[in-house]
Amino acid sequence: MENQQMDAKTRLTKALSAGAVIMSRPNVIKGIGPETQIKTAYLKLKEVLQARYKQVDEDLLDIGPGSEERQEAMANQLEEAGATEDEAVMQQAQELLDIIYKVDPSAIWASAVAEPPSHLK
Repeated sequence: MENQQMDAKTRLTKALSAGAVIMSRPNVIKGIGPETQIKTAYLKLKEVLQARYKQVDEDLLDIGPGSEERQEAMANQLEEAGATEDEAVMQQAQELLDIIYKVDPSAIWASAVAEPPSHLK
């Protein structure tokens, strides 16, 4: 599976950005639909990060989860804090990604960094 081939920093950042994409959907906020599994796993990952790595802004990707700058800043914070070496954090990130791939794989694509269309440059 694709998510098994990512390095730890990319996997953790992708889990947070894809989770943020899903959290922006109205039904998820209301607790309706299968995405509620994702919401639970995403909030648990953010909770673990907040408890163990206060220097990491776990809310950074809540706005603009597809932003290259935000993803890079998050990845750097996670790596510098040592979160990418933390088994519990990485296990929670992998659990979140597994649920996303099963329930709503489009969130992985939606969180991908993309170039804006040429007419918007």
